[in-house]
Amino acid sequence: MSVEIYTAPAASGKTQFAIELATAPSPSVQRVRVVVASNGQARMWKKRLAQAGGALGVEVLIVDQLVT
Repeated sequence: MSVEIYTAPAASGKTQFAIELATAPSPSVQRVRVVVASNGQARMWKKRLAQAGGALGVEVLIVDQLVT
């Protein structure tokens, strides 16, 4: 399992880049986990994934869900 962290200034396209990466077909990746800080961010991510056409195997989690 690899973990990558992307940083960039506000409104520079980080979310769109991550959505494209998460929804890109890959024969070697069966599941993608996106971890965000809050419920609001998770809702926004799910909405943006749906707008992008949906994504099988993409799971959006809140940081709190990783430790419980």
